[in-house]
Amino acid sequence: MRHFFVPCIALLILFFSAAAVTAALHAPVDIVAPGAELPAEFKIGFFPWPQPGGPGTPIYLTYSYSNLLDGGLGLSNADLRAATEEALGLWASNAPLHFTEIADAGLAPHDPPTPHPGKLPGEADIRIGHHLIDGSGTILAHAWLPFSPLHAIDADIHFDNAETWATAPGGGSFDVLEVMVHELGHSLALDHEPLPPTGNTAIMNPVYSASYSGLGTAFLHPDDIAGIQFMYGSGTGSVSPIPEAASVVIWALLGGLSVVVCRFRRRKQAA
Repeated sequence: MRHFFVPCIALLILFFSAAAVTAALHAPVDIVAPGAELPAEFKIGFFPWPQPGGPGTPIYLTYSYSNLLDGGLGLSNADLRAATEEALGLWASNAPLHFTEIADAGLAPHDPPTPHPGKLPGEADIRIGHHLIDGSGTILAHAWLPFSPLHAIDADIHFDNAETWATAPGGGSFDVLEVMVHELGHSLALDHEPLPPTGNTAIMNPVYSASYSGLGTAFLHPDDIAGIQFMYGSGTGSVSPIPEAASVVIWALLGGLSVVVCRFRRRKQAA
């Protein structure tokens, strides 16, 4: 796995060629269609997440949904959470990465054009959201590597809300699961693996490939695994989402039960 060092990574649609990208520290590196000219890779330094105990020891990272669950991508919250947790779990099953969801804090997703201070206290290490990037037909999503010059959005992931998203490829839609796995690789400090024959087949190749067939089918190629273990060592991590969804269901059931009991008793008394 080649590890290049760029501040921002973008995922481009399979069927369109990419325009030239301005070589600036805050510009994205685009993923292009097969046969299209690959843009330059901006090398600014290699900064994986700190691992004081050395490779193979636990790394604890937080994540949050900035506005991903507001309906802007046209998918249910359940599907978006499932895709996110599956993608996080995939990386965590191959390296000692422990992800914990926290309540979101911070500005709405945006792409600041100039360097900003670091994240504020309470903001997650990885915030996941969406905004209009370039309209339908080119960039699908992008993510920043950790400790990029744009510190305010280090490791954050932005989906283009102009695209049509689904939980499996086909019908002119794009697989949110595959894109999530790819972009999380960037959030963990992996850059693009060159396409064969220069490089190896990988989820981190610079092209959308429609590799999965729905939730529960995500996988990493050997080169992806080699890359993440090169940085953090082998091991097994975890994913700890906020259990709010289960709590809501339980309270809703309890509330419904109390309503049924009250109505039953009232009818019985009236009789």
